Amino acid sequence: MTLRFDKYSPNRAIDGQTLNKYISISFEKFRLQCRTRASSTDSQSYEFQPASAKESGDYIVRLLRTGICLNGVSYHFFGHSNSQLKSKTCFLFAGPAEEAAKKVEDLANFPKKSVAKSAKRVGLLFSAAKFAANLNSDRCEDIADIKKDDYNFTDGCGLISPQFAKLLVQKTDIRFRNLRYTPAVFQIRYKGYKGVLTLHPELRGQILVKFRESMKKFGGYHDPAFSVVEYSKPYGFGFLNDEVVLLLNGLGISEDVLTGKLREYLDFLASVPSDPRAAFRFFSYNNEPDLAEKVLMDGLDSVKSTAQSRVSNEIGKLLNKRGERRARILIPQSRLLFGVCDPFGILKQGECFVRVTSDGDGVPKTVVGIEVLVTRNPCLHPGDLQKFKAVQHTCLGHLVDCIVFPTTGRRPSADLMSGGDLDGDKFFVTWDQSLIPSKVAQAASYQGAKEPVSFKPVTHDDRLVYFAKYTNASLGRVKNLYLDWARLKGPMSAECQELNHLFSQCVDGNRIKVSKHLEDPPRPSPSMPPFVLDVLRDFATTYVSKNVSADLTDLSHDRLQLLLSRDDVAFSEFELLQMTMRWCTKHDWPMEDLFEYFDFSKLTDEQKAWVVAKFPVKRYIPDLVMNGLLQSMLLSKPELEYFKLNHHGLRWKKIFDSSFDRLGRFMDVMSSAIELFHRKFIVLRVTNRLTIGIYIPKPLLKHQECVVNESVRLFSFPHSQEDMVTYRRSLPTLVNYRLYFDETGFQLYRTQRGDTGNLAKHMGRVNRNPILGAEVYVISNRDANSMRVLDKWLDFIDTREVMPLFEKSEESYRLPDLKDIDWAAEPDYIRHIAKDGDLAVLDDLAGGVAGNSHIPESLHETQSGRKRRRRRNGHRSNGQPQSQSQSVQSLPNTADLPSSGAHHSTVQSTASPSAFQQTPATSAEKLSKIFTWLLLHNQKARLREVYQHLLKSIASAIAGTEHVRS
Repeated sequence: MTLRFDKYSPNRAIDGQTLNKYISISFEKFRLQCRTRASSTDSQSYEFQPASAKESGDYIVRLLRTGICLNGVSYHFFGHSNSQLKSKTCFLFAGPAEEAAKKVEDLANFPKKSVAKSAKRVGLLFSAAKFAANLNSDRCEDIADIKKDDYNFTDGCGLISPQFAKLLVQKTDIRFRNLRYTPAVFQIRYKGYKGVLTLHPELRGQILVKFRESMKKFGGYHDPAFSVVEYSKPYGFGFLNDEVVLLLNGLGISEDVLTGKLREYLDFLASVPSDPRAAFRFFSYNNEPDLAEKVLMDGLDSVKSTAQSRVSNEIGKLLNKRGERRARILIPQSRLLFGVCDPFGILKQGECFVRVTSDGDGVPKTVVGIEVLVTRNPCLHPGDLQKFKAVQHTCLGHLVDCIVFPTTGRRPSADLMSGGDLDGDKFFVTWDQSLIPSKVAQAASYQGAKEPVSFKPVTHDDRLVYFAKYTNASLGRVKNLYLDWARLKGPMSAECQELNHLFSQCVDGNRIKVSKHLEDPPRPSPSMPPFVLDVLRDFATTYVSKNVSADLTDLSHDRLQLLLSRDDVAFSEFELLQMTMRWCTKHDWPMEDLFEYFDFSKLTDEQKAWVVAKFPVKRYIPDLVMNGLLQSMLLSKPELEYFKLNHHGLRWKKIFDSSFDRLGRFMDVMSSAIELFHRKFIVLRVTNRLTIGIYIPKPLLKHQECVVNESVRLFSFPHSQEDMVTYRRSLPTLVNYRLYFDETGFQLYRTQRGDTGNLAKHMGRVNRNPILGAEVYVISNRDANSMRVLDKWLDFIDTREVMPLFEKSEESYRLPDLKDIDWAAEPDYIRHIAKDGDLAVLDDLAGGVAGNSHIPESLHETQSGRKRRRRRNGHRSNGQPQSQSQSVQSLPNTADLPSSGAHHSTVQSTASPSAFQQTPATSAEKLSKIFTWLLLHNQKARLREVYQHLLKSIASAIAGTEHVRS
């Protein structure tokens, strides 16, 4: 637990009370660790593993119910604002839990049927708002909303008189360019009312404020304090973000246009430190009027260092060390404006009124006669971008720095864009005609998720549990899946629309379930065009790397890491090293922590001597001139030699060693290395008998399922007193293998998590084993020689085992048994012979065979014998014999069948034509099937009996035929 003092943001729930009776607590970065037994054999050894989200939520519930004791004072859960709910922060009250609950319940009459709604309504009293004035109830009134069908066209938007607006300006000291001005829109909190009020010149006399019925969220709060949350301001410029860029591209705005806008913005940022007008505009865009005024009054030199720092931060929003896609392009011909309703009802459907403070002279100007593009964040559906016709109406001229929507039409304009309303939502508005698409998409329907209804009155403890278990963790997951599907099929695809629907639900904290068919998007084809966000990000990265100022001292640590991790920076290695050392000196940062970003092999002998002279001799200095793996505490030199990992051309640099660094930092260091560096080697001591190595050859993104296919290679290093050389293995992953990692976990699997395929079989399962030791090695992204050696090294690793394309499953085999036979499915003659031992059926079959002109193949008649018989029989085409003298072949050699001990002889006979014609056609087939069946079922004894009986039966049948002929 970390304690610190924070500046108090006024809110109506605590105002007027003693602040030392309250503290705030944040669980935003809280990760519960559960103690588990490290070994089944060692009952005294324990380790800590990350707990599940449910376990963390249950723990927070128990903690808040029990309370937190500081300096002998017990603090209990009090409440939170809606923004605090998303950041997992709440206020605690110094007193018993029952007293804290009573204080909240006494504040107002909150809804009792829904826990979520009750928590949100209580949260309105905890919202940060600046007290402005007291407003008596007789000076305000409620007015009806304008509704049509199930839609509300004035949802959350009321009216304020000029008289009261000026009082608010005076009380809250609202200024622009050091002069007071009256905003056209105020976002307010008053009693149970929430929303915005727009300036209305015709509202004069006794009534100062008119609230819409939709603005009243609860009753019973009698404090007359009127508070201002925010107000409309000049120069609220808009930016294109990931979502807007993606949707614009989907609606037909080309990559060239979007790249051109990004180039203009980057050129503008580059000019800020040297151009006073650009600096003034920049500070104005950043809502820093004091600094903008300083540029005008004292010149650029007075704020130059601040300007450079702000520019570095702005570039950092475009690019960060994690390599995430973050489009952020300022559009001068745009604003981020409060949306309000037309108080006079003169705007038609599809029209809007936009009047903004112009850049430069500060005079309000109306956008008129052109189309404007309007959207609201977050926006994931192309229909969230809507076009309106900007029109002029004199009676609306007082509404400056806001966008006025009509109160007519089939559906409210705000609702068309991500299901927005007018109670404080801001809209991105641009009249830059190069960004206005020629087509638009039909707006999506946003129906809020139904909140669970409680069948008992909602209590303070219910709100405590709701806060403790609230999560919006699904937002990032849904957003990443949306980008993956948009990359494949575009934002209008059915998958993206389904994910947009899920995103709109989980924005409010509702629990969602992602369909299985959405969880694993296929890999994009290499022939697909580049993704627009990748194109913009690559352009920005290249631009910044090639045009960055040589003075790096104003960069943040993260920005410096980003710059140093690039492989196309326009500086020599020694120049970059010197600049980095100056940065470290200014910021009191140890230079040794940044060694892994440099390729010291590019330095001359003199330059190396200069670098070594700057630092005392330490354990990691040898890594500058040799392979860092040779310093491993987990792998021995023979183990490295076995896989040629000791090659002097592999300039591995150790950036983490659990022998010296705290093991708790391992996941952070590893995840950062996987994102920043092209070549990584991670060594893990899983048990005392096994160490594994993981080689990852390319940068990957955190919090995303990355397809690695065959690129990742695993190494197994078993440890034992015996010779374990034959058990050392090096195996690549296979097609469809994925890798997912973040600050809490690392998973390598095939298609689905948990399916490790052959890797678990050949390398061993490690997910349940605690990590006893860890090391992380990287190669500088600019060390091209080491990378070439590394690529060749992979080709020459001795392959000790080749994993099959498909895993062979072992099958058990046993001899057939008559107990397993389904006799009902077998023919009668098989059942009589094999089951009952009744061989009488053979007599009929033998008679048919004796009278036939051929012996079945089961009796081993040879092909040549069959041909000789056919020639002797002299068959005609109609099948009738030419001669009545027919010959019966000899029976097969008994040596080919199980021995019976009986005497066999050759018998010849002549059969009559009538006997031949009466021979059943299936006798030979049945005999063949009997022999085959007995052989397959391993019935050797019964096979001998059948064979002996068959010989006797055939002999008898032949003798009977001879007697008839005589």
